[in-house]
Amino acid sequence: MAFRSRGSYTMAEADIRIGLVRQAMAYRVKYRVADGRKNCKKRVPLSLLGVHPLNRGGVYPQPDTVVNLGLHVLDMGFSSQEANHEGVCVQEVPEVSRGRHPLDPTKAYETYRSFNLRCSTSPELKDCFSCESDVMYGTLSHSHLLLTMLSLHNKGRWALPKKFEELASADGTINPDAVADKDPELAKVWAEGLSMEVLSWKIMEEEPMACSLISQALNKGNAIALHTTELTAIAVLTGVVGLLKKTAAVADEVAFEMVREKVRGDLDTFVDLPEFIELFDFVVSLGGSSNVFVPELLDFGSKFVDPKQRQLRLNAFAEANKLPLKTPRTKVAMIMRAYRKPPQRTWCPLPEAAWGKAGVPELEALEAVLHYFQATCKPAVAGMADQRKAALHANVACAAAEAFITVTKVGGHRKALVAATAKFHQEMKTFAESENRQLPTPPLDWMTFTAVAAEATKEAEAAVVAAAAVAAANKRLLPKVISYDFATGAPVTTQDSRSEEEGRDGGTRRSQFHGASGTSQPQRRTWTSMPPTQAPLPSSCDRCTRQEGRCPKRQCR
Repeated sequence: MAFRSRGSYTMAEADIRIGLVRQAMAYRVKYRVADGRKNCKKRVPLSLLGVHPLNRGGVYPQPDTVVNLGLHVLDMGFSSQEANHEGVCVQEVPEVSRGRHPLDPTKAYETYRSFNLRCSTSPELKDCFSCESDVMYGTLSHSHLLLTMLSLHNKGRWALPKKFEELASADGTINPDAVADKDPELAKVWAEGLSMEVLSWKIMEEEPMACSLISQALNKGNAIALHTTELTAIAVLTGVVGLLKKTAAVADEVAFEMVREKVRGDLDTFVDLPEFIELFDFVVSLGGSSNVFVPELLDFGSKFVDPKQRQLRLNAFAEANKLPLKTPRTKVAMIMRAYRKPPQRTWCPLPEAAWGKAGVPELEALEAVLHYFQATCKPAVAGMADQRKAALHANVACAAAEAFITVTKVGGHRKALVAATAKFHQEMKTFAESENRQLPTPPLDWMTFTAVAAEATKEAEAAVVAAAAVAAANKRLLPKVISYDFATGAPVTTQDSRSEEEGRDGGTRRSQFHGASGTSQPQRRTWTSMPPTQAPLPSSCDRCTRQEGRCPKRQCR
């Protein structure tokens, strides 16, 4: 199959792209909900708005991006005209019409409220929604701005720079009254809501992919649009693969060419990249939305990957595709680890080529560790907060992948995997015991997490004791006011002193305070008998040749 380089398009292809934008507008016109005066825009209170589950393919706004947008708004000022421009949202599906998920018939329908509560568990976004939230409209545009305004209004917890310290309350939350005083126009939108074009809920039932297409088209028309990322492409691909899988002539078979044309409206020129087929292969080999692997990767991306700071080239997924089919969690773990590595100009390093050369038994050991933590132990940590659980699973995946790929000793993979993940096993065990549950026993004998964690704890405690001893030994000696016995005149207290072995001659010296010293310089080392200025010099020493009055040990006259 031949691919052209990005940017070399025919006039016909350009017309297709323009047509796709028009198609998005056609969907909007078809499903608009107008009032009696044929007005398709209405003021929607912020409390009734949430991010649509299919916005940008289902990728939820990243917390860091939301916070950065909020800081920019606080710094430069809020414009209600821009906020009310091209706002589009979709009605919530009525309860009597809710059935299965529009893109995955194997899953039950998830309401807008449940989706937003599940995806906004990060510390920066957890105050945007609550159990009392009544989300009746899902946004296809201005989603980042919506979360920014909700967080500012609902006393979110942000790490505010010093120049915004006056906007913080005593408990560390954002003070909405102070924000309103600083920017009255923002307070006005809080009170009045956003002007939104409302689309009928039937679009979810009749044209489920239209929501993602509309959101992408609106982003293309925005001067500060978010460019298509590989995570957005994975989300869109997963949805389309799930839809085509239902209508395939042969069960579970989907054609790459058909999928590529289906997602072209959402991903535009992204589908013409030569490596796009590797991304397709990655999604299909992991089972798309019918398994947990791709959704877990997308959840990781929405919580911990800022697309403006970290991107991954599609070649990374080619490396993942080299691994055996029976190691799906390993594929996801190597991609997570790649995202965690320090980026260069926003691009994260590719996974090492050694992944494709690793032995099958070693890869199966890594897969077994990941399966134990992410699947076997899942019921034991069911009550753990979503954000903490996601961070725990991501830490396990990244730590295990790092330990696996950095092992140099033949046959040392199992020991390295256990050592790298033992502390997370202890964390899960502690949580399970707090909930009166038992953590499942590891299925393999070499998974000695408890023993390794106990040994690591002892070593850490010994290190703390040793560090305290070193600190005490290096503590600077300060002068004391000497006390005397009034009856006898004898001193009751003495100056502190310290003895330590040092020097080439191995002699014992005493470090003692002499006079007042207000500096942090090291204490002067002196002989025990008297101060250094009065110490006598021996007439000779065992190594001195006394040529021209010189002594190698500087101890002779």
